[in-house]
Amino acid sequence: MSKTTETSWVWWVRTGCIIVIPFWLVILGLFSVMEAVPPHEGPGLSGPTETSLGLILAVALLAAVLAALLVARNDWAGNSAAVLVVVGAGVLVVIAPPRVEKWSRKLPPTEVCLYNLVTLSTAWSMYALDHDEQLPPAEYWPQSLLPYGALSAHNSVLLCPADIRPLQQKSDELATSYTMSDAFGGIHEEAIKDAHQAGVFFDGTKLHGRHEAADFRHGGLGLLRRKPGTNIAYADGHCEYVRQDDFLTVRLEP
Repeated sequence: MSKTTETSWVWWVRTGCIIVIPFWLVILGLFSVMEAVPPHEGPGLSGPTETSLGLILAVALLAAVLAALLVARNDWAGNSAAVLVVVGAGVLVVIAPPRVEKWSRKLPPTEVCLYNLVTLSTAWSMYALDHDEQLPPAEYWPQSLLPYGALSAHNSVLLCPADIRPLQQKSDELATSYTMSDAFGGIHEEAIKDAHQAGVFFDGTKLHGRHEAADFRHGGLGLLRRKPGTNIAYADGHCEYVRQDDFLTVRLEP
């Protein structure tokens, strides 16, 4: 084989490595992610996250470049090493991305808590629609909201992931990490003024109460963490994080 033919052969193989290898590695990586991680339910993403996609693309491109450089040596050792690089990259995109995907789908406790409060607000509004705009009693609002939305006994929606109270304090069938302002118990929705300023549910240590029942379980601890505070669901359905210093200014009444 002439040197020109040999060089041409190496060029085509190297070009094939650069074009074909990334394509098939990306396909293999995406397939492994979708097989290992079912469609996400609740807060978060419904497809592969940017973290796992970035990892797959990085591995694919790196494997293609290394394989092309090794093939360019045009010897047995280089070709063998190129094959090993491709096989290793294939194993890596099958094993690593699903684990990265599961890790990246774990939302911070504050975000999960906000999602819980949004769900509670929706159930609260649905209850009012079925009861002539009368809101549930504050004394047993979890039981009243059970038939609505995603609520059910032992449902995680009622429990905040940042609630670190002893397990026995939350072991009841309808134990909850949230407090409903008792000022809204049993009243009619039409009695609420400026609903976007009226706080209904918040992180708390009691089933119902006012400012004294709040639990500032979010934030704190660390130089880069925001100040301690609580998540609040307002009567108009929106939820937000409020710092402890500002909580006393929140209106917890109609």
